[in-house]
Amino acid sequence: MTDAQQTLGSGFLQGQKYKRRKIKNQFSRWLIRVGGISVIIVIALMFLYFISITAPLFKSATLTKINDFSIQTDGQDINSTQSLLLSIDEQIQTGMQLSDDSTLVFFNLNIGEILKSYKLSDTNSRVTSFTRLPGQEDQIAIGFEDGSIQIVQEHYALSYENDLRSVIPTLHFPYETGVLSSAYQQQQIDLIAASDSEDKLLIASYSDNISSGNNLTLNEFVKAQSLWDDTATFETTQQSISTTVQQPSYILTDPAQHWLYLANQSGDIELFDISDTENPTLIDQRNLTTDPNSEEKYKLVDVTFLTGGISILATDSSGKITQWTPVRGENNEYQLKKIRVLDTNGSVVSQVLPEKMTKGFISIDTNQTINLFHTTSERHLLSKKLSSGAIANAAIAPRSNAILVEYDNKRMELWQLQNEHPEISIKVLWHRVWYENHEQPKFLWQSSSAANDFEPKFSLMPLTFGTIKAAFYAMLVATPLALMSAIYTAYFMSKSLQRVVKPAIEIMEAIPTVILGFLAGLWLAPFAEHYLMGILAIIILLPPAILAFSFSWDKLPHEFKRKIPEDWQPFLLIPLILFIVYSCIQFDAPVEQAVFGTEFRLWLSSQGIDFDQRNALIVGIAMGFAVIPTIYSITEDAVHCVPSSLINGSLALGATRWQTMQNIIIPTASPAIFSAVMIGFGRAIGETMIVLMATGNTPIMDINIFEGMRTLSANLAVELPESEVGSTHFRILFLSALILFAFTFLLNTIAETVRQSLRNRYSKV
Repeated sequence: MTDAQQTLGSGFLQGQKYKRRKIKNQFSRWLIRVGGISVIIVIALMFLYFISITAPLFKSATLTKINDFSIQTDGQDINSTQSLLLSIDEQIQTGMQLSDDSTLVFFNLNIGEILKSYKLSDTNSRVTSFTRLPGQEDQIAIGFEDGSIQIVQEHYALSYENDLRSVIPTLHFPYETGVLSSAYQQQQIDLIAASDSEDKLLIASYSDNISSGNNLTLNEFVKAQSLWDDTATFETTQQSISTTVQQPSYILTDPAQHWLYLANQSGDIELFDISDTENPTLIDQRNLTTDPNSEEKYKLVDVTFLTGGISILATDSSGKITQWTPVRGENNEYQLKKIRVLDTNGSVVSQVLPEKMTKGFISIDTNQTINLFHTTSERHLLSKKLSSGAIANAAIAPRSNAILVEYDNKRMELWQLQNEHPEISIKVLWHRVWYENHEQPKFLWQSSSAANDFEPKFSLMPLTFGTIKAAFYAMLVATPLALMSAIYTAYFMSKSLQRVVKPAIEIMEAIPTVILGFLAGLWLAPFAEHYLMGILAIIILLPPAILAFSFSWDKLPHEFKRKIPEDWQPFLLIPLILFIVYSCIQFDAPVEQAVFGTEFRLWLSSQGIDFDQRNALIVGIAMGFAVIPTIYSITEDAVHCVPSSLINGSLALGATRWQTMQNIIIPTASPAIFSAVMIGFGRAIGETMIVLMATGNTPIMDINIFEGMRTLSANLAVELPESEVGSTHFRILFLSALILFAFTFLLNTIAETVRQSLRNRYSKV
């Protein structure tokens, strides 16, 4: 083969090689591009998914008409009676109506057919007062003009026939009429309030016709169960209560049988402590309608319990609805506190109906408008003007998914209510909220309780604060240790020792965080509690001791220092560290007794500084240990990759190694160092197992290093498996995940921007 043929063949092979390389480069370029775009798409889809789960939290309520009808009365004159009370069963198939002629009927909500009818008074006495028992809304206490009292209970049984569900309504009588009436004189009962428990029944009544002046009476029926059968006997006591409220119009007792409220239309109210029924005590008295910013006097339109019987809702003629709750004062005395005001935009409210399962209520004004509010979130969820006439009465379903409206012309309308998450608002999530029985507005997270009347507390501030607090203390421990050790390893340590130390530190990252959390919670936390003063002494004394030892070592003669190989010199610190640690632990108790006279943690408690065994100090040490390898590895690589020409040029110009490190190495490597710190901070923000096992999971807001916290990630791990899919709690947890996701994304974006800026700045030096 001639030289020309060889050259031609070689050129052909070279061309084929370049062609294959070009194809590989194009394939790699497209593969990287597709991978990058896929990552962006996945992040965007995650973001959209979180949005789709959390968006329903902030939707307003809707009201849709289902049906309109009239109750079929078989020719009875319906205009001769007045409807006093309505209710709906849970399945929205059956309604109940109580009339002033003591007639109670159950009727079909589709066609108005009467299913059952009851005559509650044998003497045809008219109903003069009635109330639902707080906490047991299916029971109604009814007072008649002849002084008799009945307590009736609605009951709806479900029946399935031919795969069709039907509701069978019945009326139960928990107490015999004679038992309740025996404690009353034959006087018309104008106001009545009742509260029932397993042990006793309390009935408070007021009558204008009693001439003796003891118009307000409290009757206690103590239940005694028979040992031989299910019959019960009652021990009855009666107590008259003196009141200064003129012409009362409203009377309430709470389900805990602790409070008695008495108010009139002028807004005057008295709060009595009836926990000791033999000695009722006046706790507080005030005016509910007094406005310090206005001289105008308003009338009290309605007073009713909010669900749970803890707070009362007072409605005045100005259209304002105020929520009041008993709050313990500084002298351990209760008084009524106005915790919020809800405004109906000047509409005159005629009736307020609390919901049965949430802290919401509906108000009906004289303009035939239904308004839906929620107290905790302070949201005005709905305002619907009805055009069928003046509203005489209304009822809300137990699940708050339907409203039954009765008009003056006896026509009824059934409306479907969609209001899935009324308790959530921006204020609930991020502002202080004044909850029932609390002395002041607070940030609180308490997502569940055993009681149905529980007021959910969904503030994300304690969780966000706990997340930042845990990350802050972790970075306070990890950042200086990781950065200084990385700079020393890359620039000052000998190559042979560097090859051992760097892999040893990097392999720390392979330790599962659940192991670190386990050790922190079960070993480090009790150890630190017992030797708290010693732990703090180690943290305080160790850095200056190492600096003093290093300074002393630098002043030793060179002949002496040469006797110890360079690889072994860092190990000289080990005896010093062990000595300081051992001394601090051994002298922990004597120093505490000498300085504080007791254990340090007990002294902290005496100074008003709370101490929890699992606290931020434990989290800082454990999570700092987990973050150190990440920051160390990136920083060491960055320092090690600084061009040797820059270092040699600096040394050649007469700079010392410390000056070179300070003015050349650190500025050049600063973009990567900053990235290392931000990546470590992101790792600390998203850490779950350590904060789950070592913090105590207490959602409190306190910067105190001796207090615990709860983080967003730990809260997700604890509560998400137990939350009901689609519930408010479930969506709130996804919202916290969205916040964590957005915070990490924003943090990384800022970090990348700053890193690029530093890179552009120092690449031109």
